[in-house]
Parts: sequence; structure tokens; C-alpha cells
Amino acid sequence: CALPIYIQFQNRILTQEYGRYGIDFYTHPDVINTELREYEEADYISVPSLFVKRTFLEKGIPESKIFLNPYGANTDFTDSRIQQEEKPGKLFKILYLGALSVRKGLPYLFEALNSLNIPLDLYEVTFIGKIDREFNSYCKSYRKDNWNFLGHIDHNDLPEYIRSADVGVIPSIEDGFGLVIPQIMACRIPVITTTNAGGSDLIRDGENGFVVPIRDSRLIAQRIELLYDDPQKLDLMKMQAMETVLKGYTWADYGDRYSAFLKKLVG
Repeated sequence: CALPIYIQFQNRILTQEYGRYGIDFYTHPDVINTELREYEEADYISVPSLFVKRTFLEKGIPESKIFLNPYGANTDFTDSRIQQEEKPGKLFKILYLGALSVRKGLPYLFEALNSLNIPLDLYEVTFIGKIDREFNSYCKSYRKDNWNFLGHIDHNDLPEYIRSADVGVIPSIEDGFGLVIPQIMACRIPVITTTNAGGSDLIRDGENGFVVPIRDSRLIAQRIELLYDDPQKLDLMKMQAMETVLKGYTWADYGDRYSAFLKKLVG
């Protein structure tokens, strides 16, 4: 069976996190028990990241039962022929892509943005994704004039929006493998993400992006400022980000790994 993350780990960490903001998080016991039975009955469990694999190993699932196969990006995102348009004096652009929610760590991104040592008129932030209902008031209380909330964008139009950014930030508290990470990197944009988003599988810290602990708004801010202050490093990391995806993190690569695994099983 293919699973995003060990269900009890997910339920525990999200119950804690949502509780910080006075929001109830609830997973029905029947859902948890059903998944636990699936783990036991399955011959193999396909997981998308080392982070997810560790949540299974910590609960006693044998490593021999786990097949690690990271997700990928569409080739539309990895089209190396499309170059970004460079404009003298352009704003430094920060991108968030995904649902705006507690689970995705948005409070820590908001805190990081509000502590940036960068003049407001020299950067802007774009949020792409639907705002969770219980998080809407939180967005309004933090919102700044240079923050743009675009809502849902059609998947086919995403590359155009992503390529206009300088850096992506995905601060998830729990995400088995953030699909947006290879998508953003494929568009030649380095990503700052957390240890709990699957990004450690393809991000080499300081080379093609940054991996930070969860709930660390201070370090997120520092990494953003580092890239703002060092355009040469940013340009190098942009190219490294795209090359990483092209060398093993497209959906074709994902399919090839799955095919090889299944062929091995049937001899």
C-alpha cells in the first residue's frame, strides 16, 4: 500500500499544533485503526520520503517492508529552455505555494516575514493556495501591504507564477512529501523548508535550498535574508535547484523506480 505518513504520528503532532491556536484537530479512531491494520496486513509499504520512513521505523515496522520512492515534478515544470526574465532593480520575491493552514506552518512563516531586516518596499510575498476557514482571521491579523494572496491557481498556470519568484518557503509542520517542493525547484527556485516536509530527500542544505527545524521562524528569516543579501549565491542555488529535479525527481523518475521495484517482486 502507498501511504503519506504513519497515522498516529500525524494525529499526535497535528493535535498538538492546532491546540496551540485553540483549534480542535480530530481523527476518528476508526480511521486510525483501519490504517494500522493496513500496515500490518500489507506486504510492502511505499513511502515518499525519509521523514515518513522514520515515522514507520520508530513504530516498529520492519525496514525490509518499506519501499522509499520520492515524488516528482511534471516535465512542464522542468523545462530548462524557459529562462526567467531578469529586471534591474526588481523586487525580491518570496513565494508560498499550498494550502494556507496551521498544518502547513504558516504562523511561523508570518512571524519570519514580520521579523525580516529588509525594507518593505524592496520585497514582496505571494501566497498561492486556498486559505483554510479556521485560519482566515489569522491571515487578516498578520497581513501586510506587500503580501499578495492569489488563492487557487490552475495547475497548468503555476510554472509562470513560480518562475517570477526568487525563493520559495514551505514551513510545514507535517507533510509526508510536499509536492510543491520539486515543482518550485524545477522552475529554478531554491526552497526553504522543514525537516517534516520531505524536502531533505532532495535539498542539500546551502546548495540548492535550506532545511530548517519545524517551528523555527527565526531561522527561516535568516535564510531569506541570506539570499536577499547575496545575489550571487542565490543565482547559483537557483541553477542547482533545477538540476536536482532533472537528475531524479520528475514523475518519470518516480515511475521508473516503481516499475523496477515491481519487476523485482515478480522475479
